[in-house]
Amino acid sequence: MNERIKQLLDECTLSGFDKPWLLVDHEKFAKLIVQECLTIMDQKWSDGHEVAEAMNDIKEHFGLK
Repeated sequence: MNERIKQLLDECTLSGFDKPWLLVDHEKFAKLIVQECLTIMDQKWSDGHEVAEAMNDIKEHFGLK
């Protein structure tokens, strides 16, 4: 799993349980991922880059092919 995804998942996982990964706030996790994508898109567009380049950066950011 991509390191950034692990970090986001940790932010959404309740602690103090034997298996905390089972207690994930899925809505918060999804919102954090969307926010990461929006941040990358905003940075790229403000720098004048193409949408395709921003999409590639998002894929790379999350370790996708």
